[in-house]
Amino acid sequence: RSQDKLALVFSGHGGTDESGTEWFWTYESDADTTGKFHDYELASLLEPLEASQLFLFMRSCYSGGFSDEIYNLELDCNVFISTACYYNGTCRNYEDYYHDDI
Repeated sequence: RSQDKLALVFSGHGGTDESGTEWFWTYESDADTTGKFHDYELASLLEPLEASQLFLFMRSCYSGGFSDEIYNLELDCNVFISTACYYNGTCRNYEDYYHDDI
């Protein structure tokens, strides 16, 4: 096991489909499958990971749904996941809720 540490940060749009698979947009795209990066795709990229620590910071709607896929890998490293919401939740910008009308 390597002493390397891997940190992945994503902030953008995310979603889920009728099968319960979560995804996030990798770039601006129409509402089709183009540009979607699914939770199982991230898991398959991380499965051969040889690091001592993994940090995932995800700020997108439905980002909590990525956690199960990652934890089910049973990686041989410390895993820290921070998401903006649960698997079934949405997130908003601070400015969407608070306005300074001075």
